[in-house]
Amino acid sequence: MPKDMGVSKEMSMNGRGGHLYMQTNEVKNAIIHYHRSATGTLTEVERVATGGAGSGTFKPISGQESAPNSFEGAASVILSPDRKFLFATNGGDNSVSSFAVGAQGRLALIDTKPTGNAVEGKSGTAKSLAYSPSKDMLYVVHSFGPDHIRLMSVSSDGRLTQRMERYTANTPEKPHRVPTMGVLSPDEKFLLVGTTFVYQLTDRSTRVLAAELTADHVKCFGVMNTLLGTSADRVTIENAMLSTFGWQMHVPEALGGSGLELVGARPCLYAKGKMAHLMYRHNGHPVSVFMIPNMTRPENPGTPGIPGIKDEVVDVMGHEATVWSAGVAP
Repeated sequence: MPKDMGVSKEMSMNGRGGHLYMQTNEVKNAIIHYHRSATGTLTEVERVATGGAGSGTFKPISGQESAPNSFEGAASVILSPDRKFLFATNGGDNSVSSFAVGAQGRLALIDTKPTGNAVEGKSGTAKSLAYSPSKDMLYVVHSFGPDHIRLMSVSSDGRLTQRMERYTANTPEKPHRVPTMGVLSPDEKFLLVGTTFVYQLTDRSTRVLAAELTADHVKCFGVMNTLLGTSADRVTIENAMLSTFGWQMHVPEALGGSGLELVGARPCLYAKGKMAHLMYRHNGHPVSVFMIPNMTRPENPGTPGIPGIKDEVVDVMGHEATVWSAGVAP
């Protein structure tokens, strides 16, 4: 089962127990209904198909085929305030399902309707729901835009109708936002949308690219290298680079008198696919060298007739990053 499912609030907080609902996000998506005892013990009661598709183990925002936290969203399963209806997103096919909540919290599927956003690639990105009881309306938040927010009407019997309105979470200053959660203010006058890291900008913005690589640098040195280990053998690394990326290269183990020591290497994932990550220590401090295939920096501006490459140095997340290219962008 994919990790990190959406969770609803319990039906009751009065000390007598209640009910909890979560979605599996499997390709054939389903809601799991648990009974919560007064002591907090959970017992599975039923699994009810949503009639829609989850993203499975595929992680739409990063494009990873299989990864932890494949859902990457919150409030994907919600109850109406009167607890008559339960609503759930189906992130795989960009649809929403509605259920009637009956005796003992049991569910009966009422309707499943598309949000109106087309699925591009392997999965949709419908992530989060907010419900307005005064307007009988659902706000559906999608991670990929520009139409991040779509609306659906809810009839008195829980049936859904797709609406034509569409809204974006982007601004002129931040045109590539990736929302993962929407919440209505108590007076229902405002919809608050939370966004996560902006992956689409990595080939356009040096600072965003550097931030993404810095996160990998910290992760690999602080977690992966400690728990999983990497090979520090130069020949093994060179063979891995050849088989993974098709690169014939020489990996320096150390530079005499420089204090540079090879720690290891591994392929890492970024927004566009795989990249090579060489790990060194310089006088005891961790240093990363990332090599990204098929990405080049723009030509150096302000140097007429000289096809130089624009190298950049940026400070991000407490680290200094230098970004350069070995070729000219097409």
